[in-house]
Amino acid sequence: MLELKKFAITGGMASGKSTVTNIFKSLGAYTVDSDEIVHKLLSPKTILGKKVIDLFGDDIVKNGQIKRSVLADIVFDNPEKLYLLEKVIHPNVFKEIDAIYKKVSLQRSYPIFLVEISLLFEIGAEGYFDGVIVVTAGEELCKKRIKKKGISVNEYHRRMQRQLTPQAKAKRADYILKNEGTLDHLKQEVTTLFKKLST
Repeated sequence: MLELKKFAITGGMASGKSTVTNIFKSLGAYTVDSDEIVHKLLSPKTILGKKVIDLFGDDIVKNGQIKRSVLADIVFDNPEKLYLLEKVIHPNVFKEIDAIYKKVSLQRSYPIFLVEISLLFEIGAEGYFDGVIVVTAGEELCKKRIKKKGISVNEYHRRMQRQLTPQAKAKRADYILKNEGTLDHLKQEVTTLFKKLST
């Protein structure tokens, strides 16, 4: 059997990355959410969590958990602190992804392996994958979606400042999924791509 191919799913905030990932999962792909890995690793009980607390202080711990929102506020406007945090987190996240990938590869039960990762290009990790899928949607539509989630437009712009523009991401994509229509239409697009990637 050929080596299990691994693909990244990325895109701007509220573009629909998670929706696309879930559709791929329902079609039979093995999917990983890098954000969930970060959440799991960022615990006061883990080696990584303790290292982060040493770097940024006990104030980031609330009710026995590392509050990622507090951590985000500390590093957001401070490039040096952000660099320190990413230097600690990203290698550990990819170590975990690699361990999952090796385990899944041995099972030989899945046609493709997919990782949802927001800041893929920003951390220069695209070379780790066989291909990159970028999910796109118009800015106004993304703003409407984040409002429904209770996130302000200011926060949307604040977070997007940290990212490459959706247009820049699309230019670097191997595959683009436009998520501006109905869910049924998106499912059709993802199904077509799934078949292509699985062969």
